[in-house]
Amino acid sequence: MKWVFRSIFFILAAFIAAGIFGATRPSEVGAEQLRVIDAAPEDIFPYFNNLETHVFWSPWLNGDADIDVVYGGPSDGRGQTMAWRSLRADIGVGAQEIVESQAGVFVRADMETHRQTLVMTYAVSENDDGDTVALLGAQADMGGFPYVQRLFAGRRRAQLDAKLSAGLDALKTVVEDNSKD
Repeated sequence: MKWVFRSIFFILAAFIAAGIFGATRPSEVGAEQLRVIDAAPEDIFPYFNNLETHVFWSPWLNGDADIDVVYGGPSDGRGQTMAWRSLRADIGVGAQEIVESQAGVFVRADMETHRQTLVMTYAVSENDDGDTVALLGAQADMGGFPYVQRLFAGRRRAQLDAKLSAGLDALKTVVEDNSKD
């Protein structure tokens, strides 16, 4: 019977230690990815500023032909919203709203998925060499008490990096294919 109490005590102590250590970790984790895209910035920006185009390239929506998407608000820019539902577990349900838009340059959106809350950043600019560079960024909330999920910030950052990279690869393909037409 002693081993049962010792096991319970050990598990409880490990959970408390993980919670205390997790409380010292950041409450948010972020990731950014860049891609050079062979197109003018004005050809790329509409893909950021109009949520209806996200179904063609977004790493959170891409790959489900049967996804249900509902749009609201203006046709693009600040205040435009979208909500989606997919039967695929990796896509699930979610919503996004553009909360800030600087014409031709920058879009910030709040996103809720079935797994996380994100602040998304979409930007396009030209670098010193004259190449067009697209940026995707995501800031994810790691949650509060009991802080244990904060121990997995490195894993969450790697997941975000992979999603953003996949999104930029899809965006590059879509934009470059459409700019050739």
